[in-house]
Amino acid sequence: MSPNQTIRHAILAAVFLALAAPVASAQAPPSSATSAQTSPADPASGSGRTQQNVVRQAEDGFGTTIGRESIGIYTAGNVRGFSALAAGNARINGLYFDQVAAPSARIRQSTAIRVGMSSLAFPFQAPTGVVDYGLITPGTEATLSTTLSADTNANANLELDFSLPLAGERLSLGGGAAYLENVSANGSTSTQSVFGLAAHLRPTSWLEFQPFWTRTDTRDNRIGPAYSPAGDALPPRVPRGRFFGQDWAQFEGAAQLYGVLGKARPAEGWSVDLGVFRSAFLTERDTFVLIDDIQPDGSGRYFVFTDPSGRTESTSGELRTTRSFAQDAWNHRIIASLWARDRWQLFGGSDTQDFGVVRVGERVAFDAPEFAFGVQSRDEVRQFTSGIAYAGAWAGIGELGFGVSKTDYRKRVQRPDLPESETRSSPYLHNGSVAFHVTPKLAVFAGYARGLEESGVAPQSAINRNEALPAVATRQQDAGFRWSLADRLRLIGGVFEVRKPYFSRDADGLFTQLGDLRNRGIELSLSGALTESLRVVVGGVALDPEVTGEGVQLGRVGPRPVGLPRRKFDANFDWTTPVEGVSLDLRIAHQSSRPATTLNTVFLPDRTTVGIGGRYRFRLGGHDSVLRVSLSNMFDVHAYDLYGSGTYDVIEGRKLNASLVTDF
Repeated sequence: MSPNQTIRHAILAAVFLALAAPVASAQAPPSSATSAQTSPADPASGSGRTQQNVVRQAEDGFGTTIGRESIGIYTAGNVRGFSALAAGNARINGLYFDQVAAPSARIRQSTAIRVGMSSLAFPFQAPTGVVDYGLITPGTEATLSTTLSADTNANANLELDFSLPLAGERLSLGGGAAYLENVSANGSTSTQSVFGLAAHLRPTSWLEFQPFWTRTDTRDNRIGPAYSPAGDALPPRVPRGRFFGQDWAQFEGAAQLYGVLGKARPAEGWSVDLGVFRSAFLTERDTFVLIDDIQPDGSGRYFVFTDPSGRTESTSGELRTTRSFAQDAWNHRIIASLWARDRWQLFGGSDTQDFGVVRVGERVAFDAPEFAFGVQSRDEVRQFTSGIAYAGAWAGIGELGFGVSKTDYRKRVQRPDLPESETRSSPYLHNGSVAFHVTPKLAVFAGYARGLEESGVAPQSAINRNEALPAVATRQQDAGFRWSLADRLRLIGGVFEVRKPYFSRDADGLFTQLGDLRNRGIELSLSGALTESLRVVVGGVALDPEVTGEGVQLGRVGPRPVGLPRRKFDANFDWTTPVEGVSLDLRIAHQSSRPATTLNTVFLPDRTTVGIGGRYRFRLGGHDSVLRVSLSNMFDVHAYDLYGSGTYDVIEGRKLNASLVTDF
């Protein structure tokens, strides 16, 4: 049976189970039971882009994106020291999504990182937290929002977003378009065209659908170099904002995502939720530029790695049936779910060009070579999972939840000049959690989850760049509390331990498993209103990461994983001033030193960056408008980020940004 047939049969089976329920009425109202799905704090539907303010809308300090701005200690690529995306823990409106291309800002209302107590709403929890995308829901009012922005690095954006009711509450359309001119810290440039559409259909009071589509095309993306020093040293200081690449060394490609969300409430206490997604990343050409073996005098060898056309595509989705009912002081939910994915990747065949010795900080133009591409590799992953979960809430006392699922994982790999290989795994996975309401304002919880997760792909700096890595068994234990200090101020704390195999680049440049990694830590979040006019969102994590295994014992791997700081802190403040329409904001972000090489012989130093900004809300031609001005990295801290073990790129320097948003 093909994977598409498997998905179709699973969907039909779950629909049959739901519709076979004792339907009290074809027009029964939606269940009043708590939904298993969550979404981040959103602006009011249809209120337009002028209402967006990530500090005032974030629920906690762990990680939130609203519109064009992000805050928090975690990102989709780093949650408790791991990538939630590589682990396969992405969700769209709470439903399983195998991400190749993310929802663009044209159809995305918000993004939230769910860990600890905020992840308990998901019936099938997995280690490494959850990245939950909340899509826009076109409203019943016609709106048009325009955004013009530019900064001192020569970035310039034009964005248009709209919502249009076509048949009252039964049918509405929304979406937008954007044209972006981008300039990065290393002088790389690109242009992007972004389009997105979403519809909201409600044929009856108990049934609704939300189809959507988005595409981002990237053109003329000139690639600047990464830097890899010889020996145990950081790169020499690299001038920011200057381009040291080649005009012909470019990336061109497109990211596309489309699908449909569906909700049905066919009878009192019964609900069916559906999400089907098609996600693709299509490259016409891809390039990685590296200045390698950099000597103390700043000289190094200039390499350009160029890939032929490639593609990564995934079809994924989830169908969930929920039965909700109350019994005395208990509210019960029984959830049966089916989710699946079919991912296919074509990659490799790189052409490598060695242009000899150059000096860091000096641009040398080389003639474009004749590329000689090799045979490409193919990876295919098919995974089908079914599970059942229970969630119960005892009014005023606490909550209990657990889930069991069975997954069937198969991966096929085709490499040039090698026979096809296949790996299979069919484990039972489980998770459980319990929460107690100690007082009306204080709750404590504990949880456990075991998962089978992807390890992502090898980074650009590895000799097996872009290769999909094998699935691995993972587990997580965590516990914590949520304390309402005041009506609108909340403190969340937790401890956690996550265990996974450790992948990094070995001495030969191969990205592979080098041991086992245990991340143990403490995380805190304070969010809410300190006063009527001052809003705060603060997050912090203290991490104790440790690598174990034969590689450490033999001295081939250091005891700490590459790129993970022991401490990270992100504080955000938003103050509504006495001046009408004016608010000011402040951000302080800090991370401690972190290993930059697998052997822990080089560390990136700790760094603290500060940003300030303000908003002026006013009426422009009778329409709500916001002028936003911000200054990031105001002290112009010079530092590096990691491409991988021993490979670096500069961070963005001081930047002044201004934008004007108007809702029509």
